[in-house]
Amino acid sequence: MAGRTENPQIVTAPRELAQKFAPVTFKPEDIAAVEQVLERFREQNQSMIVDEVRRLAEAWHEASKEYGADLVKNCVAIAHDLGGYGGTLGFPMVTSLCRSLCRYLRLEREILPSACSVIEAHVSALQVVAAKQIKGDGGAVGRALSAELSHAIEKFEGDRARAAKARA
Repeated sequence: MAGRTENPQIVTAPRELAQKFAPVTFKPEDIAAVEQVLERFREQNQSMIVDEVRRLAEAWHEASKEYGADLVKNCVAIAHDLGGYGGTLGFPMVTSLCRSLCRYLRLEREILPSACSVIEAHVSALQVVAAKQIKGDGGAVGRALSAELSHAIEKFEGDRARAAKARA
């Protein structure tokens, strides 16, 4: 096979950093202090998810009028940041929804109009999660939101595959 040698050499990477810093351990009181800081942060920023989801919905409303590059990039930036807030503030569904949403927002400009229903399904799911303050996996509501979103994604991907096949 091209590119392979008869006698490959295995090189072991140096473990200098691991030798200098390992094992890393944390005292229980340090962990408790960090957890307290995070809890205070969550308490102080309870409305952040609601506010940022509202901001995303407004930004997408504007972007979906003309799909301008700057407007869509703004949506991507908001969704990206919102996904990070979700993890920090205890909303893992927000993180996974935003990660998925960003994939669709980054589609080519000419494809975005056909992805509008998928993007709006993401935004709608985020609005429900924010309004109901759904944490964790969301239980029955989380499963229902996931099922609705999966249906919208499957329809979009199916339509896209059929369109590609028709062009070929």
